[in-house]
Amino acid sequence: MQKFPKCDGFIHWDPQAEEQWGLGVIEVMICEKCTYRSNKYKLFMEIEDEKPGRKAACMNRSLQVGLTQTPIGPTSLRRLLMSVHVPPPSRSAMQESANQVCDDIEASNVLDMHGRREQLKKVNRLRGDAENVIDIECDGVYNNKLSSGVGRTPFQPGTQCNYVVVENVTNKREIIAMENVNKLCSKHGMHTASDPPCDIKSGECSSTDTMETSIVHHITTDADTKAFKAAQELYEKGVTATKPEHQLDSRHLCDNHRKYIKSNTEFLTLMPGKTKAEREINLGTFALDLSKRCQSECEQLNIKTKQCDGVSTLTQRDLSLLTETIIMYYYGDHSLCELHSLVCKGTETENWVRKSPFLPSDFKIEACTKNYKLLEKCLAYRLSLPRFEKTKLNSNSQKVESVNRTLRRSLPTNVTYPRNFAGRSHSAVHSRNYGPGESLTRLMETEGCSVPKSSRVASSLKKEQQCYDKGKLYSKSTVRKVKRLKTRTKLYDLHRKHRDEVHYRKSQLLQ
Repeated sequence: MQKFPKCDGFIHWDPQAEEQWGLGVIEVMICEKCTYRSNKYKLFMEIEDEKPGRKAACMNRSLQVGLTQTPIGPTSLRRLLMSVHVPPPSRSAMQESANQVCDDIEASNVLDMHGRREQLKKVNRLRGDAENVIDIECDGVYNNKLSSGVGRTPFQPGTQCNYVVVENVTNKREIIAMENVNKLCSKHGMHTASDPPCDIKSGECSSTDTMETSIVHHITTDADTKAFKAAQELYEKGVTATKPEHQLDSRHLCDNHRKYIKSNTEFLTLMPGKTKAEREINLGTFALDLSKRCQSECEQLNIKTKQCDGVSTLTQRDLSLLTETIIMYYYGDHSLCELHSLVCKGTETENWVRKSPFLPSDFKIEACTKNYKLLEKCLAYRLSLPRFEKTKLNSNSQKVESVNRTLRRSLPTNVTYPRNFAGRSHSAVHSRNYGPGESLTRLMETEGCSVPKSSRVASSLKKEQQCYDKGKLYSKSTVRKVKRLKTRTKLYDLHRKHRDEVHYRKSQLLQ
């Protein structure tokens, strides 16, 4: 209107002059009648930084932040965009942006975990404890199954590993450290000790170790880890000042107890039943019930027998009395439960049978000397003083296992990210420490593309965070626990009702 006031032509975008910058576009307006042509106009916000070269678009950086907390990568995103008729960014541009974002996320999360460790020191000082003595739980997760090595191999077949450390000092169970081991190089595939194509210690290579490599106070782990042995060696060499004490994961131990009973055919003679198949079914449910009973008793014993200084006063005689009580319970005699059990009162309305969903109320084992010795053998796996001392803190690696599932979200087993493995790992850890909404908000601020506080996106992120926090509280509530127990009871009742009907059998076509 300023340049051509008398022209009444329609002004529109010039498709020939359009330029794409990732998801953003740069447009030029032209008139259909006169020669008017506008300057180029960017339909996106740019990140203001002092780095040389073309400025990045906010939406492109924000997109890469979001992708690190999903299973999909640039290739899958391009297919999604094309399926809704949106021109996708080029693969090279997306990869370059992803590299920058993942490096920033890794640096940000490392700094954040350092701050959480410093906060734990403050908590210890306020409690009057040594500030550098921290109880932890830890576990590793690999990008592929370790059993894929076809038997015994000279090294682990896993090519990428995340080893996560969670504190056991506060109820928040925050992730305070993570080690990434990556044997894959984005340029040369993999490295060997005899033929390294590039320097893995230079920082320019995505690989952190060669293919031959096999990948703190109280350390709680599952039974198949060497983490405690490594911590012990560091203490003996003088690298660390705190002598570590190993604690077994109570949940893994309970599960191993169940497998020990179920896989031992010697215990089949204990079970009631007319046929071998029926006795095998009863042994499976009995193994579940007994392992849960022992675990519940040990948890309550840990609480009861601790003095003010935290030292356990439990003796082997106490465990022997508990062993006899549980044996008599399976004989159908609940008279000792009231005296020696902490989870079964032995009355008609308050007893373990009514709480447990695994066994029918009329389940009973024949009382004889042979069965007594076999039941003692079943119970000795868990109710021994050395094993009890290994679980005296009632700690487990449940939090780490849940973090491993979050890592699988950002690093699915069917996709390999050689270059951005560490960045995606740290993004997953960041989201568990903060929650999905808060994590995305903070990471986008780190990249210089923060969400306006009054926008609908900010409101949606806030609601997602609220739903996440609400869900965590609900999962820990008594209402949810009772609901899970009722559901489990119904399923086991249904199983007992229809267990004689064969609905599924492995290798049916081969028989």
